[in-house]
Amino acid sequence: MSPEDTEENTSPSVTVGCLLLDLLSTGCSPPRPSEHHPAMPAPRPPGHHVSGDTTRSLVAKRKQFEKDINASFRSLNENLQSIFQTQQKPRQEHHSSYSEMCGPIYQKWLEDMERTREQEERPPVTCNSAPMKTLEKAIEDHKVKLEHAKEICDRLLKVW
Repeated sequence: MSPEDTEENTSPSVTVGCLLLDLLSTGCSPPRPSEHHPAMPAPRPPGHHVSGDTTRSLVAKRKQFEKDINASFRSLNENLQSIFQTQQKPRQEHHSSYSEMCGPIYQKWLEDMERTREQEERPPVTCNSAPMKTLEKAIEDHKVKLEHAKEICDRLLKVW
């Protein structure tokens, strides 16, 4: 005899399960409640399938879980909508006060930007003063000297 077959190593649930399977397969009626072992599940009528009962139980639990989740989502959605509605008025007041404070500053900034853009597009103002004419003449002479130096460099490079 193996150690698994001894009474001490067999758990009560395995013994009860085996007893029920034996009763159901032989067609015998289950024991009366007075003869019932406390760890045994409630007796089932003959021909009753244990797996079908488990499936129905799991389906019922899943449906209840879905109902609970949907109820939680509805509650959460209602709470969020209520918070949004409560905070909407202060947000609108803050927006209007900000617009009153910053609107004129923004308009002035836009006008300044437009004015600056117009000034950049205008040609530079020419001055008729003598120092300005002297400076312009010096710039023109410098340009001529640079062009003459480039020509000399080009000729020198062609020779070499």
